[in-house]
Amino acid sequence: MDFTVSLWILIIFLYVALCYAVGRLAVDLLDPEPAPTIVAGAALVGAALLGLQLWLYGLVRIPWNQLTLLIPWLAIGAVRRDRLPTLVRQERQRFAGLARMLPRLSGLEAVLVAAGTMVVLAYLLSLVAKPLFGFDAIALWLFKAKLYYGQQSVSLQAVSHDVGRNLDYPPLLSLMVASLYTLIGQANDLLGKAVTFIFVLVGAAASLTALGRWLDRPLAITFTFVLVAMPMFAPALLTGPYFGYADYPLGIFMMLSLLFFFEGQTTRRATSYLFAVVFAALAALTKNEGLPLLAIVLVLLAIHLGVTGQLRSPQRRHWPILTVGVLAIIPVIAWRLYVSLAGLEISPQVSFAQPLSQLPARASTIVRFVLGLPRIMTIGSVDGDRPISYVDIQWLGLSFLLSGLLLAVNRFRTGSLVYTAIALQAAGYFLVLLFTPLDLLFQLSTAASRLLIQLAPSVVLMLGIALSPLRAAYRAEGPSPERPARGV
Repeated sequence: MDFTVSLWILIIFLYVALCYAVGRLAVDLLDPEPAPTIVAGAALVGAALLGLQLWLYGLVRIPWNQLTLLIPWLAIGAVRRDRLPTLVRQERQRFAGLARMLPRLSGLEAVLVAAGTMVVLAYLLSLVAKPLFGFDAIALWLFKAKLYYGQQSVSLQAVSHDVGRNLDYPPLLSLMVASLYTLIGQANDLLGKAVTFIFVLVGAAASLTALGRWLDRPLAITFTFVLVAMPMFAPALLTGPYFGYADYPLGIFMMLSLLFFFEGQTTRRATSYLFAVVFAALAALTKNEGLPLLAIVLVLLAIHLGVTGQLRSPQRRHWPILTVGVLAIIPVIAWRLYVSLAGLEISPQVSFAQPLSQLPARASTIVRFVLGLPRIMTIGSVDGDRPISYVDIQWLGLSFLLSGLLLAVNRFRTGSLVYTAIALQAAGYFLVLLFTPLDLLFQLSTAASRLLIQLAPSVVLMLGIALSPLRAAYRAEGPSPERPARGV
C-alpha cells in the first residue's frame, strides 16, 4: 500500500504547526497578551517570517537548510525560556476551551462545524493529491519557488529574458513554498501547492474568532462556514484549475488586514493597527493587486488615527509597534526597487490613450461579463472542461449592497472605513480593466473570476461587520415577554 499521500498530509500538518509556533514566538515579542484574533493569525505570520528569512539569507549568503532555518527560532525560544511555560499554558487553555465548547453546540451549529471540517479536509486532500496543471502556477509561482530554492537566493537574473513569466510578481508565496522545500530537503510541486492550506485554516480561525466577538457564536459559525465552503473557491482549493495561484492567499491576506483595521477602530489596540499594516504589506508582497490595498489601508489608517487624535501623541510603549509597522513595509519597497533596477517590470497595465468615446462601451462590457459569470458553467481542467459554479457573484454583490445599507442605517458610525477600502480596491480593479491596453475580453476571461476570489473573503467579513451594531443592540435590549430568548 502506498502511504505517500498520508505522509504528505502529515508533512503539511507539521508545517502548519511549525509556522504557528514561529508566529506565536514573534507575536509574543510584541504583545505578551495578544488579542484572540492575533493568535488566530499567528500561523500565517510564522509562514511569512520563514519565507522572508530565506530572502534575507540569500542576500547575506547563508545556506538554506533545516538547521539555518530553525536555529534563530530555537535561539529565541531559549532566550525567552521563562515565557515558554506561559505560552504552553495559554495554548492548553485554548484547546481546553474549544473542547468544552463543542458539546454545547446546538444541532445546527454542530452540523455546520462538521460540514465545514469535511470541506476543509477535502481541500487538503485535493491540494496534496491532485496534479498541478494551471499555467500560472507551473510557469510563475511554483517555478519561482524551485528557482529560489535551487539557487538559494531571490534572484531572477537567470530568467530575466523570459518575459512570459511575469517576473515582477512579488516573491512571498513562492518563498513560503521554498521554506517548505527547505524543511523537507527537496522541491516537490505537488506538495508545494498545498501550502495554500494554511490560508484556509487561518482564514477560518480568524473569522470564527472575530465574528464570535462582534456577533455571536451561531452567526460566527454560519459566516465561517460560508467563507470556507463558497463554490467560488473550488478552482483554487478543490477542482484544480487555480491550484498554486496567489489569488486565494491574497484574498485571505486582504481580509485579515481589514479585520485588524476594524478591530483597531473598535478597541484602539496598537497591535491591531499594526497587524492591519502587516497583513496589507504581506498582501502587497504576494501579488501586485495587493499594492493598492496597502496604500488604501495606510491612507485610511492615517485618517482614522488623525481624526481620533491618536496620531498626534503616540504613547512611548507604542513606538516599538510603530517601528515594526515601518519594517513590514520595507520588503515591499525593496522588491519594487529590485524589479525596477533589474529591468524586470512588465509592460504597463493601464493606458490612458483609450478614446473617451469607447469608455462607456468598455465599462458596459466589463459589467455584463462579470454579471454573466454565473452562466459560465465550465472551466478547463486536466481532464477537459468541468462544470463549475459562479453563483456566489450574485449574493456577494447583494451582500455588499446590504452592508452599505446597514452602515447607513447605523449612520456610518462603525465599519465605514472598511467598506470604503473594499470599494476602492474593487474600483481599482475596474479602472485597470477599463484602461487596459491589452485585449479586454482576453483580460476578462483570464482574470475576472480570480479578481472576484480576491475580494470575496473581505465582502463576507464586511457583512458581518455591518451586522455587528444591530446584533449588539439586540443583546443590549435583551429578551422581553413579546420576544422570548432563544433556546429557552
